[in-house]
Amino acid sequence: MVSCLVMKRGVQTEGEVDDDSAGVDRMDKMLEALRQECGLNSEDPPTKEVEEFFKLLQASEEPLHKHTKLSVLAFVTRLIAIKSKYFFSNKCFNDLVQLIGDAFPQPHKLPKDMYQCKRLTKYLGMGYEKIDMCIDNYMLFWDDHEDEKKCLICGKGRYVEVRNEDGEKVTTDVAQKQLRFRAHPTDSDAWKVLDEFDPEFARDARNIHFGLATDGFTHFGQSAASNSCWPEPPKRLSAQEILNQLDSLKLNKEKTAYEGYGTKHNWTHISGIWDLPYAKALKHPHNIDVMHQERNVAESVISTCMDFRDKTKDNVKAQKDLAKICNRPTLELTASGGKPHAPFCLKQQERKEVMKRMKNLKFPNGYAAGLKRAVNLKIGKLNGLKAHDYHIMMERLVPMMFHGYLPDGVWS
Repeated sequence: MVSCLVMKRGVQTEGEVDDDSAGVDRMDKMLEALRQECGLNSEDPPTKEVEEFFKLLQASEEPLHKHTKLSVLAFVTRLIAIKSKYFFSNKCFNDLVQLIGDAFPQPHKLPKDMYQCKRLTKYLGMGYEKIDMCIDNYMLFWDDHEDEKKCLICGKGRYVEVRNEDGEKVTTDVAQKQLRFRAHPTDSDAWKVLDEFDPEFARDARNIHFGLATDGFTHFGQSAASNSCWPEPPKRLSAQEILNQLDSLKLNKEKTAYEGYGTKHNWTHISGIWDLPYAKALKHPHNIDVMHQERNVAESVISTCMDFRDKTKDNVKAQKDLAKICNRPTLELTASGGKPHAPFCLKQQERKEVMKRMKNLKFPNGYAAGLKRAVNLKIGKLNGLKAHDYHIMMERLVPMMFHGYLPDGVWS
């Protein structure tokens, strides 16, 4: 038996915030939650967790230096969030912290490296649990086997052995291999909702929850419009509400579309996912990865304007549809099947000029390192661009790349 859990990262749900608001200081709410968890109203002697809480409280009130009101804790947590968002290595993070520290007025309270930052934020719930494991991955020294010294499968020792000054082998207390355990999907609300929906399924350890993502699969056709396919921005619906909406759809007399299409809704078909018995229990039935979506839109816009034949949306099929739907005879295929030049596409010489400029662009280290390597002047294409590269292009380059080449009516 397989249970399908449809979840995607990067969606902005009700009550959440997007990445651009990561700089907002919500430390007071986090500390209040920690205060309740640590039970500070208790009259018992302070535990280790309580002592660590007071350290956090001090870091949240202590400014980085005398010329700022920004606290040590707020600065460090935001810096770690940036590291996670842009995939900084630990070495890069340490170099950055050292540079910032050199720029700050002395004396300052900024931790000197990643290790010190982790120690500071450990009790915010951002740490991880270390579990010793077999060097060949056969077992974990955990739970009932926490005190074992050797692997029960292969017999290899748990700890590192070294030779002392007398040349004798000595067993240290350092594990040969460790598993670093962070939050698991089973801790999420979406997982728990499925378990509550079918407790018998959840009890059987042989059953699995299978995470399904429909990347690249659009239910309503591709569109670069800001509101996608909807007549107006849709409100957030539960899985059951979506099912009720789908059940109410009726085909028109021609059996070609659902009644009300384009005015009351934009459903073109019903996905087979909704036939699954637990579909109504899904907490996140239609999440969208924002970065993935931005990449797709950016690739379509840039490829079409650059007139890359294998990726442009202004292809033969689109121009045949244009002849049936639109009244733009100058953009239709010629009688011999030739493709006319569209005003929103660069000419061959213009494309070469744009790509040469891209090849010679210089950015700060780590800002957009993939752009220069992606430009292939010999074949006139862009290869190997990542989601972050497309983000930089849409935010910084596209407004400059095409301005001056496209007609004013198209550009505006």
